Amino acid sequence: MGRRARRRAANGGEVGSAASIFACLAGEGRLRILLLLLASPACVCQIERDVGLSQPTVSYHLKVLRSAGLICGYRQAPDHRWIRYGPNPKGIARLSEAIAGLAGRPSPELIPDENPNHSHVDTT
Repeated sequence: MGRRARRRAANGGEVGSAASIFACLAGEGRLRILLLLLASPACVCQIERDVGLSQPTVSYHLKVLRSAGLICGYRQAPDHRWIRYGPNPKGIARLSEAIAGLAGRPSPELIPDENPNHSHVDTT
């Protein structure tokens, strides 16, 4: 990890970026849509049918996913009437980096205390 990346991590930049991506995916509908689009680009009517959500709900979820930079929309020839949605490679790379960052660097709060004198309260 370079100096700039360490500085960004110390300032919480990576954490904030990861948090916004994960917050976007916290909704089951958005996660299902993203997984569908990772398999194959689709238009709203296809997403609506495959995911089983109403058109207004799909449109809202697409807006949130686009705002997070995880998907992009484009018009495809020969019929330019329909917008097809697919994964945004840069956004998916950010998502992958966020997951790898969490997997590679556990938070100190999540690491069990190895001090044998520390008493743990069992709440079960």
